[in-house]
Amino acid sequence: MVLINKQQIKNCFAAAQASYPQYAIAQQQINQRLITLLAKSGVKHFDRVFEIGCGTGDLTDRLLNYATIEHFYLNDLYQSEVITQLLQQQPQIMFIAGDIEQLSLSEKFDLIASASTVQWLEDKPQFLQRCAAQLKADGTLLFNSFASDNLSEIRELTGIGLVYPQVEQWQQWLKASFTIQHLSVETIQLSFPSPLAVLQHLRNTGVTAIQKQFWTKQKLQRFIAEYQDRFSNKNGQVSLTYRPLYVVATK
Repeated sequence: MVLINKQQIKNCFAAAQASYPQYAIAQQQINQRLITLLAKSGVKHFDRVFEIGCGTGDLTDRLLNYATIEHFYLNDLYQSEVITQLLQQQPQIMFIAGDIEQLSLSEKFDLIASASTVQWLEDKPQFLQRCAAQLKADGTLLFNSFASDNLSEIRELTGIGLVYPQVEQWQQWLKASFTIQHLSVETIQLSFPSPLAVLQHLRNTGVTAIQKQFWTKQKLQRFIAEYQDRFSNKNGQVSLTYRPLYVVATK
């Protein structure tokens, strides 16, 4: 189990909620991929759905556009302004604030979904066990996390990054309670005009919740020079690589 500062995560994502929809390019691609995977089941109606880490509601919106949902429960560490507006517009949607690893839930769900959130959880095997307990028979678990080489450019230069389980580890954990329908890893590589633009992107999407980084002028200049040297392409732009891991499993 890896200890993660949930208050820091809450603060970073709450601070980034206004900029997140514009800058979360990779996350939006991930959300659409999750919907595509869900669509392969052919199921377009759910009685009860629970979304973990709803944030500013991009996956929420895609789920509502894809399926008919009678009762939709949303969860996050904080309630964004977008979600507040959504709750006023759609009475079948309810919000449950708090750390999913600590919450007690009484409902059983047809679908538990989560996008770009599970990597922040401390005890991932326990999370899977709790999802199995909260799903109805044959219920679906749909989520993504990230592979070990996620944001490799940042980790290589700063040594900062989350601990990501290997694919084989996820397989082992899932098989205890689920039948795996889909498990894959893909690459999303973004390009930016400069290393400073990369840092701005990370701040505007809340990813700096990993660890507080204090930049001195010298440290920042060294980071920029090394990033430009190692990760620039022929067009003079620099890369940032996301490695999303996708899971679809049935109880």
